[in-house]
Amino acid sequence: MMPAITFPSLLFLLLHCAVLSTSTLISYKTYTLPNNTVGPAYISINYADNSALTGISNGRVVKFSFLTKTFTSFSSIPNRNGTFCDSNTDPNNYGTCGRPFGIAYNRSGYVYFCDAYKGLFGVGPSGGPATPLVEFAGGLPVFFCNAVETDQCGTVYFTDTSQNFRDSSLAIRNRDATGRFIRYVPSTGQVTVLATGLYTPTGIALSSDNSYALVSQLGNNILKYYLTGPSTGTVQAFASIFGPANVRRSLLGDYFYVPQTPVPYIHYLIKINSAGVVVGNVSIAGPYSTALYYRDARPFLPPIFLIGSQFPPFLGEATIPGF
Repeated sequence: MMPAITFPSLLFLLLHCAVLSTSTLISYKTYTLPNNTVGPAYISINYADNSALTGISNGRVVKFSFLTKTFTSFSSIPNRNGTFCDSNTDPNNYGTCGRPFGIAYNRSGYVYFCDAYKGLFGVGPSGGPATPLVEFAGGLPVFFCNAVETDQCGTVYFTDTSQNFRDSSLAIRNRDATGRFIRYVPSTGQVTVLATGLYTPTGIALSSDNSYALVSQLGNNILKYYLTGPSTGTVQAFASIFGPANVRRSLLGDYFYVPQTPVPYIHYLIKINSAGVVVGNVSIAGPYSTALYYRDARPFLPPIFLIGSQFPPFLGEATIPGF
């Protein structure tokens, strides 16, 4: 699902990564997903019960317990036929069974998730069938709901990756620029399209003071959208990182982590500061060398990152000292 790149671009990337790579010993753990499904695309953490949520290809949001090392069902779109969908992961059935992507908790434990075919959904802390929340924005359908994030006030931000494709690779090949960045206010139900004309937006990270949001464009770079202050509502380029799948803020301070796969099976985790400057870059190898690409790298407990791989599918832990 990465865009094609030229040899000069690849050479620059590899040299760039080699210069910035840190020399450190990384340890890995991996956990296989249930029922031969693929995913996860995104990971959300619940520190209250030491668990994580992710979406898998049979349409379920599943919970992973770090205590028992097991996956259990948590939620799905309403009226999903579990008998049919649990044993059928054919992508042609995503429109029927659902395909959950981005997932985020708010401060009270309520969960929001994007279904790539159905829009934005919400579900309580105990899980169960989800409630549809946003299917249209700005007079258009939410065609490819992808990433989602919440701020301290409960406001929800999400991306609509394309109005034409539900496959990121097709959107990239066609230079599709119909992606959108959208805000949803649960207390009022207000839906606002904040930015349009984006190239395959697939990730969101909010600054620690909620003054801006970073939006990663898988088909381009990372953008900065000002949410408050004199520049409110404006967008500017933030970091020229090739094909960023996602972006996550660090647990302390405004540093951001970006997973990158410049070519299949070669993976890096990039660290950038609040000015968009790359300050660290480490090669992710070990079991991840078998992954075609990885989508999410979420800071968990320092120095552990949760890694989401879709092909082959697993949830992983990478312990990266000093990063």
